[in-house]
Amino acid sequence: MLRLFFYYFFFLFFCLAFTPAQGNIQYGIEFEGVKDSHILKSLKAESDLYSLKNRPPASINALRYRADSDIAEFIKILRAAGYFEAKVSFRIEEMGDKPFVIIKVEMGPQYRIHDFLVRVVAESDSAELCHKLSLKKIGIQIGRPALSKDILNAEQKALSILAECGYPLAHIENKKIVADGKTKGVTVTLDIVADKLCHFGPVAIEGLTSVKPLLIEQKIAWQEGAPYNSSLVEKTTEGLINTNLFGSVLITHGEAVSKEGQLPIKIDLAETKHKSINIGASYQTYYGPGFTFGWENRNLQGMGRLLSIEGDITKRSHTGIAKYLYPNFLRIDQDYIWEFEAFHESIMAFSERSYSLMNRLDRRISQSLTLSIGAKIERLFVTASKDNGNFVLLEVPFYLRWSSANSLLNPTKGGTFEYRIIPTLNSSGKQDQYLWQQAIQTFYLPLSPDEVIVLAQKLTLGSILSSTLDAVPIPKRFLGGSDEDLRGYKYWTVGPLEDGKPIGGRSAIYYSAEARLRVSKSFGLVPFFDLGIVTKEQYPNIHGKWFKSVGLGFRYFSFFGPLRFDIGIPLNPRKGIDPKYRILVSIGQSF
Repeated sequence: MLRLFFYYFFFLFFCLAFTPAQGNIQYGIEFEGVKDSHILKSLKAESDLYSLKNRPPASINALRYRADSDIAEFIKILRAAGYFEAKVSFRIEEMGDKPFVIIKVEMGPQYRIHDFLVRVVAESDSAELCHKLSLKKIGIQIGRPALSKDILNAEQKALSILAECGYPLAHIENKKIVADGKTKGVTVTLDIVADKLCHFGPVAIEGLTSVKPLLIEQKIAWQEGAPYNSSLVEKTTEGLINTNLFGSVLITHGEAVSKEGQLPIKIDLAETKHKSINIGASYQTYYGPGFTFGWENRNLQGMGRLLSIEGDITKRSHTGIAKYLYPNFLRIDQDYIWEFEAFHESIMAFSERSYSLMNRLDRRISQSLTLSIGAKIERLFVTASKDNGNFVLLEVPFYLRWSSANSLLNPTKGGTFEYRIIPTLNSSGKQDQYLWQQAIQTFYLPLSPDEVIVLAQKLTLGSILSSTLDAVPIPKRFLGGSDEDLRGYKYWTVGPLEDGKPIGGRSAIYYSAEARLRVSKSFGLVPFFDLGIVTKEQYPNIHGKWFKSVGLGFRYFSFFGPLRFDIGIPLNPRKGIDPKYRILVSIGQSF
């Protein structure tokens, strides 16, 4: 009997424990008095009422408790936004078939920064100028709203500036924030102890397996004994990451200064696998589906030298490239490159087959400026064109790039200037010579503070100096209608025609404008306009037939960059040549 009672009790407990509760209260939420959408979003993000809405309370009292628990967090958020007199209350009202929690917010006046004082104490006065941290340098403007994030950012910026001029051990000793209810102003006082002036000490490198320490030493941007500068540490970190040899790079300094005033430096590294094979598929609008493959070793001789082989096969083109890269050749930030390429392409204007060997030096002058110079020999066979032939070309390509753009794949501000010039000797036939050159300027102008709307513009000028047009092989001439210019027209056909077939030109002007609209975190729209002209003359000429195209682009912002889908429509279509529209797909913005 006792056993039967035990089974009955256990069965009853089991059923009660796993039976869904009845009568849970489904509720709604509304805010009153909050006009700032950013603050409203922050309130919702930190609210238990919102985060637990799918787990409704069992009673009105439990709902009141849940709402009441949000009040303190709401007050904290409002004060962080400068509303020191904010009051928050709530009430529960019946609306329809469920209760609504009405959050009433009385924000009051927004306090502003009245004064911001930074006092630095150091053992030495040798860095007196560094101590004078102007409000502009730390991102503070008197009269602006007293936002907690701005004050915290100013603290970190002040410490960062001190670390850049020899005081990495600086720390905030005291912080005082006083809000005046009469003036509605906030006074902030920071007391910073800069500690000792420090110099770079000996470096310890840990975590290497196959990479030689000499490579790390070549990437170190400072000299032992020089005044400590955190920007040089960041530059070294970036340089090591860019080798693609390490999964993580961590550079730290000790907490104790030696008698000589030096801080020991430690570089912790985690190597990645240095050999890789890649196989993939691709699709390009004009070339159709494609197959790509590649192999590379990024750490030849343990010094980060790269040997790679890659191929790309599509319906209209075949490409094979073998490349050898010697980083830090003769000096830091200078690479020496050998490259062999076999290439075949068949398009409307011509069919091309070429084999080329090039070596060049790439040198990074600064964060913004890059130069490249090299020598190239190319064997070129041209058929299916208006000017067929076999050519041996000797080229000396020079390239300059200056950029202030804030991103490679998705720039929103700044600009880029590129200039290419290629003196060429055509050693076959008449021993012709020509000078190919092109200048490209891009501009990125944000039209809204949050960079949701960006105006992007690109201007390209091209010129080939030669005795005649025939001195330049057709594949080396200018032809419009690519993925970046005159996007509505058939690929590489815009220019002078003979018997309905493109022959290319010696000068070109292309202009493109895009309004890049980010409609959500993941999606964007890009209406665009293209303008261009290609002529036989040596210099760009505005007299002649201009081609125009318009279109609409779609962007999906992935973790590795925007995916691009453009539809271009030609406004001056040529009968029998141009389609009604072109679809372009790629990774990254068009420029």
